[in-house]
Amino acid sequence: MLGVSRFRNKVAVIAGAEHPIGAAMAARLAGFGATVIALGRDDTKLRALATPNPKQIEPLALHAGWRDILPLLQEAWADQHIDIYVDLMPLMQVDSSLEASDGFAFSAGLAASLRRGLRAGKALSVLVVPGSNPLDTARPAPDSYRALLQRFTKNNTMVRMVGVRMPRGKDSWTRSEALSAGDTILMLCHPVSRGVKGGTVIDWDACVG
Repeated sequence: MLGVSRFRNKVAVIAGAEHPIGAAMAARLAGFGATVIALGRDDTKLRALATPNPKQIEPLALHAGWRDILPLLQEAWADQHIDIYVDLMPLMQVDSSLEASDGFAFSAGLAASLRRGLRAGKALSVLVVPGSNPLDTARPAPDSYRALLQRFTKNNTMVRMVGVRMPRGKDSWTRSEALSAGDTILMLCHPVSRGVKGGTVIDWDACVG
């Protein structure tokens, strides 16, 4: 990647950091000198992710009681700035056994909880949007996530949030695929992407195809 020095000393929050894409991004950002808050639900995977670089990666597992934790997170974070925010939870929801409504509510609640920090850092943010699958009626449709993305963008003008559409229900990610997807997302968290308008949804397959 070009211009990686722009990530040095930045604060990045990655939700769903235990996903292969999230893990690849966390390692990249830590290597670039950023501080990474690795959020997720699998404490074992998050701790393993942080082990090689504990000074740069801080794991934080949000378990079944996350609805009670989010207000505490909002109070604790307050106006501490966040420069980069990536939410991979929608992708994890369709790649795992997470409850559909639970995963959607998590994304909406987490973004709201970190709103003040995102505004303080004028964060460049990415929400990963799962692709369409008409047969999977139990999961929120991509339009639901696009609506969440657009509503957040409208209500938080200091924060630019864009969407990246990823394959829905992909069984596995190779290391090269995870790095490619992660680097696409990181480019949208870099000042070089300043021409991309908030609320835009970009198709990852088109970027790599």
